[in-house]
Amino acid sequence: MLRRGHSPAGQRQQGLALIIAILAVSMAALAATAMASRQQVDIRRTANILHLEQANLYVFGGEAWAGRILRQDLKNNKTDSRKDIWARVLPPIPVEGGQISGSIQDQQARFNLNSLLLSANRGLARQRYERLLDELGFDKSLVDSLIDWLDADSNVTLPDGAEDGEYLGRTPPYRSANRPLASVSELLLIKGYTYAIYEKLRPFVCAINANTTINVNTASKEVLLTLAKNLTDSDVESIVTQQENGGFDTMNEFTANSAFSGKGLSADDLSLNSHHFLLTTNVMIGRIQQQVESLLYRDNSGQVTVRLRRPVEH
Repeated sequence: MLRRGHSPAGQRQQGLALIIAILAVSMAALAATAMASRQQVDIRRTANILHLEQANLYVFGGEAWAGRILRQDLKNNKTDSRKDIWARVLPPIPVEGGQISGSIQDQQARFNLNSLLLSANRGLARQRYERLLDELGFDKSLVDSLIDWLDADSNVTLPDGAEDGEYLGRTPPYRSANRPLASVSELLLIKGYTYAIYEKLRPFVCAINANTTINVNTASKEVLLTLAKNLTDSDVESIVTQQENGGFDTMNEFTANSAFSGKGLSADDLSLNSHHFLLTTNVMIGRIQQQVESLLYRDNSGQVTVRLRRPVEH
């Protein structure tokens, strides 16, 4: 016999109400969990944005530091060498929320690929680039395709050049730039240049949109070997030693080195100082890591300007 208030219908209603209550609590719990998770994502996203802005400010601070160093260096001496204050690597320095480090490299210690177009003596620039390719074990035919990429005409440089006809047949198609290189990595678009070639060339070349000189006080052994014909490693040993001791004070002192005797050295587009420097800044703030390259130009008065800022190329 059923008791009053406990009929089957009533029990079903109570069970249904209980299920509804459990579902409501579950939905509320799920909603609260989702809100909490979303809040954590929003907090992390906001923190990353703040850290990115903070990292960018440290990059700008690194550029200001490099500018002061380069200005002071010009006051100290009129030549640039590996012993100068700008050549010292800035070790990691703790900053609020992370650390910053940096280094300055002389871009005129390298061969400027754009000199094949912009140099007043293009023939000499070609000879030096051919020697660099030969020193690194690459075919000299790479010069022709690079010249065609740089020059404004559509005439193919024989025998190994390439113009639009070469590149419009690729997937995806594109045209020759017909202008100075904006970046060394642009080589990867040019006929004959593989990633392996690019990687091996990269430490010894730059892409500055100006007619630059090679600084013989900072140039690497590989670049020094391009300055005259038939040079050997032993020929430039004394030059490298002089670089490590502060470099040459005059161009006559450099050209008089016995290594160049009878080798046809030309002093065209050579110098003892530099105007173009590459600052590499590494910043770690929270989860954010910034690696930025800043191309700095220092004029004869010591004024330093940022010509280019970009992520570090890999």
